Amino acid sequence: MTATRNVRVAGLDAIRFLMAVVVMFSHAGSGFRRSLIIDGQPFTSYLSQAVGHVFCGPAAVAVFFLLSGFVIHHPQVYAERLNVESFLIRRWVRVALPLIVISAVAIYFGIFKLLPVWSLYCELIYYTLYPLLFRNGRNWKHVFWVALGLSILCQIVYFTENQFIKSYHLGLLFNKAWWYLLQSAINFPCWILGVMLANGIARHPDRWRVKRMTALRLAAFLGSVVMLVLKAHFNCNYTYTVVPFSVGAQYWLGAEILRYRTRRPNGIMEYAGKASYSLYLCHMVCFHFAPAIPHHFGIAYWLKIGLALLGAALFYIVVEAPSHRLARWLGSRV
Repeated sequence: MTATRNVRVAGLDAIRFLMAVVVMFSHAGSGFRRSLIIDGQPFTSYLSQAVGHVFCGPAAVAVFFLLSGFVIHHPQVYAERLNVESFLIRRWVRVALPLIVISAVAIYFGIFKLLPVWSLYCELIYYTLYPLLFRNGRNWKHVFWVALGLSILCQIVYFTENQFIKSYHLGLLFNKAWWYLLQSAINFPCWILGVMLANGIARHPDRWRVKRMTALRLAAFLGSVVMLVLKAHFNCNYTYTVVPFSVGAQYWLGAEILRYRTRRPNGIMEYAGKASYSLYLCHMVCFHFAPAIPHHFGIAYWLKIGLALLGAALFYIVVEAPSHRLARWLGSRV
């Protein structure tokens, strides 16, 4: 039996959109938080600080990795073989082509460093590794433990190098291309958890059913808040917290997927989620071109948000959607 075609799972686009929005707000700056502060009102200062601990971009990226692993493996759970050429062409074209376009724009304006490209490099590496793992036994629990061991080893190297930089002001591994490779190794367990989730839901769906969905959602949100608190107040880099967060987020995501089998997701969010990749790619570029106006009542902040949403919609229509069609066409020709 060959690999089946990709099957859309209800609710995933809505979750993607929510995660892209979290990343966007995490990068939007402190203008809105500053607008909440009223002189002589201590409560507003506390409110501003609380708002600053709501949007954790790295936690949203961890969920993106989970979603990616799930979506890649979900159609292949019962497949005996994988059309490797078609798979790689479809995945690389639909991710890399929009990335190349937005990178060209960013390079032209000298703002390439604003792009969140590291996570996309990770994705492309994972897509390339997947056929090798699929072909060699597909013992995904074993793969996870190996990936976790490698991730911990790279985190130890990362910590050691940071101490070395503090003492000698010299970096060895976590710079340039090596930085991207080591980040992909650190975050690989998150992606494998998504693959394992696809296996688990297909074979043992009852394990992922929960009655108190609100409590589980709150727990996932509080997990992201803990990541922010550890980073802001204890100097604990996200590099050390993203994998533990993903372990808990896997259960939340599995429960959401099963819930949407019997309930219809929010139509607006599901529709907007089709452009979530464009929003993730473009929001920082759009922020760069937002006009500079006074921060009264957070107007500049919300103008940046509106510009990012509009730019993402246009980018999806002009670049991402055609890239998807091209990827499907090229994949079908193999």
